[in-house]
Amino acid sequence: MRIDRKQRKLDELIRELKDKEFKYAPREEREINWSRYDEAQLNEINDMLLMIRDTVGEAAIRLHIKGAKFEGPGRPPYPPEDLAKAILMQQYFSVANRGAAGLVLLFKEKMGIKHAFSYKTIERAYDDPLVTLILNEVFKMTQEPVKELEKDFSADGAGLPTSMKQNWERDKDDEDKQAGYEKMVAMVGTTYGLVSAVEFPDNPMAHDPPFFDPLLQETSGSYSSIELVCLDEAFLSRDDCDLIEKVGAVPRISLKRGITLKRKGSWAWAEMLLDFIEDPQQWLHDYHLRSISETVFSVYKRDFCTPLRKRILQRRKKEAFSRVCDYNMKRLCYLRYLRACRALEKHLAFCPKAPFAWFIAYPIYERKTLRVWAASECRASNFWLEFLAQQATWRCETSASCFSGSSTLPRRDPARGNMEGGSRARMTPCRFPRTAPPS
Repeated sequence: MRIDRKQRKLDELIRELKDKEFKYAPREEREINWSRYDEAQLNEINDMLLMIRDTVGEAAIRLHIKGAKFEGPGRPPYPPEDLAKAILMQQYFSVANRGAAGLVLLFKEKMGIKHAFSYKTIERAYDDPLVTLILNEVFKMTQEPVKELEKDFSADGAGLPTSMKQNWERDKDDEDKQAGYEKMVAMVGTTYGLVSAVEFPDNPMAHDPPFFDPLLQETSGSYSSIELVCLDEAFLSRDDCDLIEKVGAVPRISLKRGITLKRKGSWAWAEMLLDFIEDPQQWLHDYHLRSISETVFSVYKRDFCTPLRKRILQRRKKEAFSRVCDYNMKRLCYLRYLRACRALEKHLAFCPKAPFAWFIAYPIYERKTLRVWAASECRASNFWLEFLAQQATWRCETSASCFSGSSTLPRRDPARGNMEGGSRARMTPCRFPRTAPPS
């Protein structure tokens, strides 16, 4: 009888949800710092070019590709890291191969590209296995800054258009029209909005659930822990609940009419439904984080509004994947302005060896000097962490706008309660120390 009562309550709650009669508790609106958002947009292109350069260069070093000599007949190949930079730059600016060759000519000094090359070289780079390795490593590296911070994830799928005449929202229920799309299934973090894993099925009409297991396993391997996974009702099954429980997370999957509390071997299934019965407001609050995955797809398609250009399937998949890498890097550029000061001091441990740690941890003003240190092995990590924590604290407490050029660290005057040589409202922090840190 007790089970029957719970089943009836479950059916009633699901009916209210489907009939849109359920009364939600109001959610607090998130505040947006528009001044920092404006600053992020103003510096976006410069930040992106620098991040592409540094991240690709570090990826080539990690893979032992940078500076490698290739023996054999014929002309030596172009460095694969230069080709990877060209591909990422091409997709970021959404230009064709010829336009990308022009961008290489324009930015080769800034991007550290040794020699300009033709548009056919860029076209063939999408088949280069070394470029593929670099792009895969870049994708992993974009998640390193938040691997200790991101705990909640969501998965979803969408079709990427290959023609200007296509619209996925209009054509997703028409199987005949789906064939013209490139299918993408991705898992994203709901806190920072980074793509943690992605799959591109060969069949554009493929369903999303078969790809959930590899996406979840890849995400679990990239992040320190997973606490919550929220999915739409296409993933509603006891098997998926068990998969989520195995990685130590709590499932929150959209419910359908007619489901039962019967476990059938899945305790995670029963616990998820019982949690919904006991506290539907909190359960739905957790579940609706799933909308972040739809937001990510929406931003992805607006950032890269040009349809996929490649006609060869493998090249088209590489094109879509390079856009995912660009999306993650662009998101990190924005997070450096919008989110860095909130959790920086507490979570600086992951920064020292990241080639773009300075993007997230440090203001824009002295990036050229810091880049030399961020790309190094950072042997004196304690010195590095202490310095960055001090700079982050000063940035949060004051509105610094320039650097004075002093080679010594500013000191706080206890009697005055501010920095020596300046007021509380305007401070001139130091440059990075010209002397090497202690070994």
